[in-house]
Amino acid sequence: MAWSPDYEIVVFATRANTLLMMTQDWDPITEQPLIPNNPELFEKTQFDSSAPRISWRGDGQFFVVSSIENGVTVFRTYERSGKLHSRSEDVSKSGVQQSNLVSWKPSGELIASSGRHPGSGRHEIIFFERNGLRHGEFALRDPEATVLDIQWNAASELIALLLELAPAKRVVQVWYTKNYHWYLKQEFNFAGKEATCIRWDEERANVLSVACAAGDVSVLEFALFVDVSQGNYEKNESVVAMIDGSKIQFTPTRRVVPPPPFASTEVSIAPERVSSVDFAPHSGAIAVKHTGAKISVFEPYAAKFETGKPPIYNIAPKLRGAFTLEAEFAELRSVQFLDEQHVIGVISTPDQDDLAIFALVGSEAKLLCRSKAAKHPARLLALAQNKDSASLYAEFDNGHVSQVFITPDWSSIRLAAAGQLPAPCPWIASAAFGDSAHPVNDIMDSDEHIIALSERNKLYVQRVGSPESNPTVVSQECNSFAVQGGAFLLFTTVSHTLRFMSLQRTVEENMEILAAAATNKNAPKSTSKGGGASTAGGNWNDSIREVEQGSILISVVANQGTRVVLQMPRGNLETIEPRALVVSQVRRALDKIDYQSAFVAARKHRLDLNLLYDHNPELFMANLETFVKQVADVDYLNLFISALTKEDVTRTIFVDLWRDPKAKEPQEVVIKRKLRSLKLGKAPPVTDNKVSHICDALRAVFQRLDANKYLLSILTTYVLRDPPQTEEALKLIQRLRQQEQAQGLMSQETTAGNTADKALKYLIFLVDVNTLYNIALGMYDLDLVLAVAQKSQKDPREYLPFLADLQKQEKFVQRFKIDLHLKRFEKALESIAQAEPQELHFKEKVIPLVEDRKLFPKAIEIYYNNSNKLFLTTLYDLYAKYLMQERHYGQAAMCWRATGSAEYLPQAMNAYKKHGDWRGAISCAFDLKLDEAARNELGQELASQLVMQFRLEDAAQVYETFLNNFDEALSALVQGQYWEQAVLLCSRHGKQDKVNQIVRPAVLEAGETYMRDFAETIVKFTKYHNRLIVVRANKYIQSQQLPNAPTEAEIEGSETGSIYSAGSGSGSESESAGDDAASRRSGGSRQRGGGRGGRGGRGGKPKRPRAPGNDQPVGKKKLSGRKGAPHEEEFLVTEMMAMLPNTKLQDDVRYLLRQLIIFGFRDVATQLQKRFSEWLDAATKAVPLLATLSPKTREEKEVEEQYRRTRDELLDAVVNPVTLPMVSAQLQVPKTSWELDLLK
Repeated sequence: MAWSPDYEIVVFATRANTLLMMTQDWDPITEQPLIPNNPELFEKTQFDSSAPRISWRGDGQFFVVSSIENGVTVFRTYERSGKLHSRSEDVSKSGVQQSNLVSWKPSGELIASSGRHPGSGRHEIIFFERNGLRHGEFALRDPEATVLDIQWNAASELIALLLELAPAKRVVQVWYTKNYHWYLKQEFNFAGKEATCIRWDEERANVLSVACAAGDVSVLEFALFVDVSQGNYEKNESVVAMIDGSKIQFTPTRRVVPPPPFASTEVSIAPERVSSVDFAPHSGAIAVKHTGAKISVFEPYAAKFETGKPPIYNIAPKLRGAFTLEAEFAELRSVQFLDEQHVIGVISTPDQDDLAIFALVGSEAKLLCRSKAAKHPARLLALAQNKDSASLYAEFDNGHVSQVFITPDWSSIRLAAAGQLPAPCPWIASAAFGDSAHPVNDIMDSDEHIIALSERNKLYVQRVGSPESNPTVVSQECNSFAVQGGAFLLFTTVSHTLRFMSLQRTVEENMEILAAAATNKNAPKSTSKGGGASTAGGNWNDSIREVEQGSILISVVANQGTRVVLQMPRGNLETIEPRALVVSQVRRALDKIDYQSAFVAARKHRLDLNLLYDHNPELFMANLETFVKQVADVDYLNLFISALTKEDVTRTIFVDLWRDPKAKEPQEVVIKRKLRSLKLGKAPPVTDNKVSHICDALRAVFQRLDANKYLLSILTTYVLRDPPQTEEALKLIQRLRQQEQAQGLMSQETTAGNTADKALKYLIFLVDVNTLYNIALGMYDLDLVLAVAQKSQKDPREYLPFLADLQKQEKFVQRFKIDLHLKRFEKALESIAQAEPQELHFKEKVIPLVEDRKLFPKAIEIYYNNSNKLFLTTLYDLYAKYLMQERHYGQAAMCWRATGSAEYLPQAMNAYKKHGDWRGAISCAFDLKLDEAARNELGQELASQLVMQFRLEDAAQVYETFLNNFDEALSALVQGQYWEQAVLLCSRHGKQDKVNQIVRPAVLEAGETYMRDFAETIVKFTKYHNRLIVVRANKYIQSQQLPNAPTEAEIEGSETGSIYSAGSGSGSESESAGDDAASRRSGGSRQRGGGRGGRGGRGGKPKRPRAPGNDQPVGKKKLSGRKGAPHEEEFLVTEMMAMLPNTKLQDDVRYLLRQLIIFGFRDVATQLQKRFSEWLDAATKAVPLLATLSPKTREEKEVEEQYRRTRDELLDAVVNPVTLPMVSAQLQVPKTSWELDLLK
C-alpha cells in the first residue's frame, strides 16, 4: 500500500490480483485487475520479495505500481483517478534482470529501479520516464549486493539505497548526482546492526531515518560540504577534494578546472569507503577518514612544473601513512587536522557527543584526550576551523557555538561560549573582520566572527565572545559562502548575485555598503571578467556581481588570488575573476611597489591603467624609476602612456568601497588640496594636469636611464601629453637625423635601418600623417618634410612641386609662404616683415594680408619700432578706417591721434563727434584752428547729440561754456533733475527770477510724480505678494497629498485671496507688461525725466522704448504671469525682486526732499517721506517671502537627494553655492539715511 503525498488517497495491491484505491475515509474509489489475463500474481524470482511496489509522484497526480509477469518486472503508471497511463518497456530483452523495486523522484522526472546483468555481473540503478521508457542508469560499486530499498529525498537530490552485501551484513548508501554522474558520498553499516528500513523526512529534505532489526532508529542529517584546502600558506593551490565511494578526486582550482566528473588526479582506499576529508592548516596534507576504523594521511597535492614543458597535474598524492583507530572510534566524524600529527573528531554515543584528540603515531591513531561536548538530547552539529588563526569552533544543534581551546600538551579540551545563532546552521566558518587574523588565546581578545548559513538561506555573522548579542543577518537569500583568508567573504544568493564583504572593514561598514548597493537600483554591476567600462553617470559597484541562476561557490583561490569557481545547477564548473578580487590584488601590488605584477594583472584583465597612478599618486611619482625598471618592456610602457586620461579612475570606475579608513587622507589635507585648485595665481595641482605631469616625469626618467633604449617611449610622452608637443617630438627626430648625417649614416643603403627612420615611422603611427606633415612644414625643415611625406600615402605629385617652389625662395619669403599655407597668418606677418626689400614687401604682401585677415594690432606691434615711421602711420590709418566701419568710433579717433599727424585731425574730430566725446572733438577743433562760427556749429551739434543721449549735465556744460546759451543749459539741468546745478547756473548768470519761474515748479511736479508712482507700486507689489502666497500654498498641498486639503479656489477666497483680487485686473501678464519696465528702471518708481548722473543718478544715454510684445531680451524666454501658468511663481518672484527699492532710489528721494524743503513745499515733502516709508516697510516685510525656498515636488526632492549623495560639499560651498540660500543674503532692502530729520 502507499498513501498519496497529500494523504487523501491510499492505493492497495491485493493478493486477489486487484488494484484498490480508497479515500482517507476508506471509501472505495476504484478497483481493477492489476495484471490482466494472469491469475498468478506472485512468482518466485531471484529477489527476496516479489510483492508489488507502489510509489507516488511528488505532486500526487500519478503513481506507479510494479508487478511481475511471466518472470519479467513490469511498471504501470496510473493517473490519480485510477486510469492507466502507460506501461514500462521490457528491459529483459537487453539482458537485464530487473527487480520490482520502484521509487518515483518527487520532482517527477524519473522513476528509479534496480537491475542486474547476469553475464557481466554489473548491478545498476535504472531510471525510467513516466511513459515507461528507459532513461539512464548508474552502476553500484558492489555488483554482488542486493538492493532492498530505494528512496529519493524530498528535494530530489539524493538517493538512499538499502543494500545487503552478505547475509546479516547490510549497509545504507547515499548517492548524489551532478553533471550526469552519480557519486557515492556516504556509506553506513551501523556497527553490525541489520538495517531494515530507510525513510527520508518529508519536510526536512536532508534527514534520513534508518530502522534496525534490534529496534534502534538512527536519524542522519546530511549537508553538502566543499572540501577545499584553505589558508594563506605559500603552496596552497586551493585543491578541491571530491568523494566518490572509495575514490577521492583532486583538482587544484588555482591552475585548472576540469568539468565533473573529471578531475586532475585521484587516489583510492578500496575496498573501504571514504567518510570525510580534511586538509592540514599550513601544509595541505590530506587526512582521509575511512568508513572503517582507520585514518589515512596523504602528502600535499603538488603538480609538476618544468621550464619549457607543459605542467603535469595528474600526479596523485602519495600515501604518508595509514593509522588504525580502536573499534569504539570507528564512527568518528568531523575529523579535522590540528597539525601534521594530531587530529580532532567527534565521537557520538546514544548518551552524548565527545570531542577527542588523536596522535598519528606509527600505524595507530592514539587517543590523547576525550572531553564531553554535549549531552543527550543536545548534539554536536559541526566543527569549523580557521586554517590561518588555528581557531576551532564547535556548533550544537540548538544554535550554540563554543570555541575549543586545547592545552599545549594535548591533555585537555576546554569549551568557551563564542556565540548563539538563532537556528542550527549546517555551514559554519570563522574570519576576522576589521583587522588581520591572529591566534587567539583568550576568547575576549578575539577579533574573529562566526559566519553561519542556515537551511533557510539566512547568512549570520556574529562576533566571537558575544553570545548575548544578536548576530547580524547579512543576507536572507544566501545559498553558499566562502572565505578568502584576510581579504573577502563571498556569498551567492538565490537572486543569482555574488556579493562581497571586505575582511578589512567592520561588519557594520560592510552592511552599509551592501545596503547601499541593494537600494541603488541604477548602480552598474560588474558582469565581465575582471572589469570593463564605466557606464555614464554612474560608478561601478564592486560589492555585487551577477552570476548564473542557481550558482553556488566551490572555492575562492587562497593567498588573495582572483579566481572564483562556481558550480552551476546542472553540475558544470565555471571560473570567474570578479573585479573586486582583481582590483584588490592590483591595489595590494601597488602598495608593495610591485608594479610589474600590478601592470600584468591590469593588462590581463583589461583594467584601466590609470589605476596604477590614481591609486596613490604620491607613491607612484616617488617610485617612477622603479616602475620603469620593473615594467621594462618599451611596448608596455607605451601602452601605459597611451592609456592615461585626465579622469581619476578611483573616483569613477574603481571606487574603493572597502578602503581602509586608516589609509584615508586627513580632512585638512583634502580641503587644502581642493581649495588650492580654486585660487588664482597658484600652480594647478597635479590632478588638474595629470597626463602632462606623468609624461614629463616619465620622459625625464627615460632620458636619465637610457634615451636610446626608450626613444619610442620618449616620443610617446611628447605626443600623448595634454596638450600634445608633437613639434618637440619632431625636433628630437630632427636632431637624430642631423647626428646621423654628421656620422654618415644617412646613405641610400642604410636609411631603412637607422634610429631616426624607425622613430619617424613610429611617430607617424601615433599622429595623423597630414598633421605631422604640417608640423614638419612649420619647422621650416624641408628635408624633414620630405621624409615625412615619403613615409605617408601622399601622392608625390601633391607635395614635390610645392616643396620645389619653396626651395627656390629667399629664407623669409619661404617661411612667409609656408606660414600662409599653414594659415599661421601672424607668423607669416612676422616672417615677411624681416624680408628685404621691406618697402616692396610692405606694399605687396603686408597690407593685403593685414586687411584681409584683420591683423592690424599685430602689424602695429611688429612695425612699432621700425625705423620707417611711414609703415606705422599707414597701419594706424588703415586700422582707424576699419574701426569706423565697425562703429568703434572712440578707438578710431585714438588711432588717428596716435599718428601724430595733423593730416588726420579732421578724421579724428569726426570720430570723436560720432562717439559722443565732446571734449575730444572740441580739442581737435582748436588744434585745427577752426573759426568761431565753425566751432559754434560743432558745439551745437554736440549739445543736441548729448541731449538725445540723455547726458543732460554734459549738454548743459556745452551750452553754457562753448555756446553761451543760458536758456538751453537751464532746460537741460531741469530736465535731468539737477536742481542744485540749475540754481547755481541762475545765480552765476544773475537770473534768480528763473529759479521761481522754472526750477521751483519743476521740483514740485517731481515730488507729486514720486508720490503717485509709490502709491501705484505699493498696490501692485501687494497683489504680487499675496498671489505668491497662494501659489506656494497650493504647490505644498499638492506635493503632500493631504486629505481634505483646500482647493486653490478656496485659498483664493481667504483674506489673502481677497487682497489679491482687490487691485485692478488679475495680476496677469497683460497687466504688468505696460508699467513694469518703467518701475524696474528706477528701482520701484517711474521717474519723469533723467537721473542725476553726478549723484549716482541715471547717467548715460536713455533706454530706447521697446515695442509691444518685445519686452524680454533676445534669447531669454518670456515668463508668463497668467494665473495658473507653469512659471507663474518664477514670474512673481522676478517682478517683486525688480521692484524692491535700492540705495539709488533712496538717495534720489532724500535729494528731492531737500529741494522741496528749500523751495517751501514742506507739506509735499512730508507726504512724500511718509509714502516712501510705507513702501520701504512693505518691501522689507516681503523679503522673507522672497528668500524662502519654494516647496519642492516629489520629483524635485528625488533629484535633490540624488544630487546630495554624489556632490562634493566643499566645492558646493565655495564654487557652486545653491542659488536660493545665497539670494536670501542679497534679498534685503538696504537702508540709508534718506530721511530728513526736519520732517520726522
